[in-house]
Amino acid sequence: SSDASSVPRKRKAEPDVDDDQYMQENPELYGLRRSGRARPTRRIIESSDEEQDDNDSGSDVNPGRARKRLRPATSRNASVRQSESGSESDSDTYGGARGREFAKKHRRRLQGASSRSASGLAGDLRFSTRQAGKVTTYNEEDGDDFSEEDTENMTPNYWVAAEDNSPGIDIVLNHRVGEGKDTEYPEKQDYEFFIKWQGKAHYHATWEPWTELTSVRGFRRLENYYRKVVEAEQFLIQDPDVAPEEREKYTLDRETYLEALEDYMKVERVIGEQVGNDGREYFVKWKSLPYDSCTWESEDLVSELAQNEIDRYLDRSSRLPTSDKRESNLATRSPYKPFRTQPDYIKFGQLR
Repeated sequence: SSDASSVPRKRKAEPDVDDDQYMQENPELYGLRRSGRARPTRRIIESSDEEQDDNDSGSDVNPGRARKRLRPATSRNASVRQSESGSESDSDTYGGARGREFAKKHRRRLQGASSRSASGLAGDLRFSTRQAGKVTTYNEEDGDDFSEEDTENMTPNYWVAAEDNSPGIDIVLNHRVGEGKDTEYPEKQDYEFFIKWQGKAHYHATWEPWTELTSVRGFRRLENYYRKVVEAEQFLIQDPDVAPEEREKYTLDRETYLEALEDYMKVERVIGEQVGNDGREYFVKWKSLPYDSCTWESEDLVSELAQNEIDRYLDRSSRLPTSDKRESNLATRSPYKPFRTQPDYIKFGQLR
């Protein structure tokens, strides 16, 4: 009896026959999709092949119907059929452990595809929300005849501000209390200021009241001058605690500055000439000022201020130094003549 009972147990343990048969009869349990979708596809292909063979052999088949069935399918359908036929052939060929492994891989692919589709849908929703917020406009009721695309296609306009050529304050040279104003406790509006204008010499400086300078370019320089010079002067004059020595020092410094200011309005030298729109002009170097303060002045003004400087300039221009070949050559140049006495044009001391 023990031998008889062991025989059926061995028959149940045979995996090569029973498992394959069971998988083919119940493919859904192992994740093998043996739906009817692949079978009709195979039958269509086989029937078309059979009809093609029949047509080649001369069978009595309706040629119109054969042509209709023999139309080439799209690449997408062909790829689907090939994948389905390939998966079916794999599932038919392999069973047992290989079938279960294939079923697991198939489930993973389905889960990955579902997760990608869900994330793609969420991304589309987010993108569409941004687009909706981006095109929202609040200027629809303004009555503008031009749309947004029209304004982008239009030629842009360039606005150029007009250049301000009005005179600007260059330096505030001096100050004084205006006529008829309170000299004991003057305010800003009671003062007049000696203004050197930009691009002009000190000679053309003018006295201007505070009220007329508020709208002039460089007004900040006037405010700084008032705070540093005028208010300091008021403090020295009005404060009883200031020592007399400090007031005397301020007075002497002020006199020295005013004397130098008078020199700035004197012509020191004429160093150039040109013919401008208003006639002949001379390039004037002013006394005690650097060469970058030279200005072009009219011939009438320079002639009135310093005619002798014009004559000296013309004399220098007519006797420009020239190169002499004979004097440049060491063999032919004239012998050196030393100075035995001091020349007349050398002044302010004796040569040794």
